[in-house]
Amino acid sequence: MGNALCGFLLLFLVGITAEWFWYRYALPGLNTDIILTGLFLRNIVFACKLLFGLGIIYLIINCIKESWAKTMAWVVLGFVVIMQYILFLYFSETQNTLGADFLYYSKDEIEQILKASGMLNVKNFALLGILLGATVIPLWMAGKSAFKSMYIGIALLCIGFAAFFIPDHILQSDALNKANTFSQTAAKSKWAYFLCLMKIILSVTILKLQNY
Repeated sequence: MGNALCGFLLLFLVGITAEWFWYRYALPGLNTDIILTGLFLRNIVFACKLLFGLGIIYLIINCIKESWAKTMAWVVLGFVVIMQYILFLYFSETQNTLGADFLYYSKDEIEQILKASGMLNVKNFALLGILLGATVIPLWMAGKSAFKSMYIGIALLCIGFAAFFIPDHILQSDALNKANTFSQTAAKSKWAYFLCLMKIILSVTILKLQNY
């Protein structure tokens, strides 16, 4: 499991790098230099937190059946890496985060936004298929690697646990604090922001159901 987690971190770092370079290409009005530190640090902290949570779930499922735990880990890690690209591409095309749009727009309106931005086309779906293979295969190979050490997994779990105690404000530079809202949003972890808003939507939905 430790090898798969290391493989995930490497692929996630590649995704962060791709996000930064994509902003330089697609958003010429954005000062990508001031978001560099915040973008990388926030995404790395999110990845560490995710690995801690996934690691605990993996250990629980592994007590029942090891193959189930491995399958769950590969599916979740692969999904996170692929979704990372979708989230930052959506942000670059719409100038808004996908989680925020779930709060303000209906499913049909979001689909219309995606069509208008040109994201829903055959070329992008083909690229998504290539990305799927480029993500799942390295993760699978890392999991099957002959070099396996439980200490790698334990170390990553400890780092992930420690990440929960890192205050968000220290991950943002003074220059970014003085920047506009769009730049500050661009520097956020799109995954962390998406999950945060999903929690809000889920909480509101549960409250509404309880009132019925």
